[in-house]
Amino acid sequence: MKRWAFLFLLLSTPVQANVPVEAEGCAYGRGPQSQQQARAAATHALQQQLDVTADAWTPAFSTPTLRGNDTCVQARYTPPTASEPLSLQADVVWDNAMPQHLMVTASGRNAQEALRHAIAQAVSKAQQQAPAATPKQARYRSLLAQHWPEHAVTDTLVLTQQTRADGQHQITAYLTVELERLDGSLQRQRAPSLYLAGTNDLNGRLGQYLAEQGYTIASEPDQADLILQLAHHLEGQGRRQLHLEAQIRNHQGDQFGLWRNEPSLFALPDTPQTAQRLLEVHLEAARQSRALSQALEQARLTQLEQGGAMREIWLTRHALTAAEIEALLSALPGASQVRIEQHQGQWRAQLRHPGSSQTLAELIQASLAEQGQPHTAPSAITVRQIRF
Repeated sequence: MKRWAFLFLLLSTPVQANVPVEAEGCAYGRGPQSQQQARAAATHALQQQLDVTADAWTPAFSTPTLRGNDTCVQARYTPPTASEPLSLQADVVWDNAMPQHLMVTASGRNAQEALRHAIAQAVSKAQQQAPAATPKQARYRSLLAQHWPEHAVTDTLVLTQQTRADGQHQITAYLTVELERLDGSLQRQRAPSLYLAGTNDLNGRLGQYLAEQGYTIASEPDQADLILQLAHHLEGQGRRQLHLEAQIRNHQGDQFGLWRNEPSLFALPDTPQTAQRLLEVHLEAARQSRALSQALEQARLTQLEQGGAMREIWLTRHALTAAEIEALLSALPGASQVRIEQHQGQWRAQLRHPGSSQTLAELIQASLAEQGQPHTAPSAITVRQIRF
């Protein structure tokens, strides 16, 4: 069994501005987990001395040391002057590759919701302490942290939890945030799943090319993030040029992106395979393929900034009221613009969500289980894209 040892450095005088305050925390054992628990213990000890809220400050930590069977860490914090904002006081200058150890207090209707709020709060604070290098990176980071903050958190330790008088569940948690882990999420989200609409003769080759570039080509519109509609025609006598236009839109028909090739770059003799061959050489041209990738990436970013795709959800078996289901869906990570109505004995809901239909169905299933509906079968939950 793990045991914690807290060592408080008792002060004989009140905490003074710009006078460092130190405390030590120890945890039984060795390795990363014991180090994390030791940092949490030291942070908790500092909080007791400083009597400040958990989200108002971040300490600096020493290198862990071994003391018998314990791992010990020193935490140090220098209170700012009266004119210096807390957010500007720091003993450490963070960079994106450096783990940040943060303690936050958050609340929610239950423990799971409170923890989700704590994670979002910690990642937001980490971004403030390690700002993005460029405006474009800041835009990406903001979107990813908004929709998938858990991707940046490597360790979580709940220090305290209680139910407040208003019924809200409140926790104080100690989290380790690594902003560079968002880069993995970024790569996945920059390559949205696509459905190639229509019966264009070139769809097959275009789909093959996009799959080779890392895009998922969906067989049904409901399985895709975005719809790509390709149009083409050949021009010229003798030697033919290919005009290509790809419209990228959501399921409601809103155009999020547009790509056109540069027909004058290539020309080939007129044969039954001319259009296919010209498509291939255009896609092999670096400038052409880069422009297509940028159009797809921009379309996905636009969709994420709106909150994701609009989804329609049917719950075929339920024992919850409309208000309870609306609250449940509103609490899902990333969900927004929730509306619900009863239709032919079923609940029909609409909402925006950045994840796939399958991910959303799994989140709903898990939330129903938390609400005491564990026997609602996954087949009783239908998630579709909304199309007009």
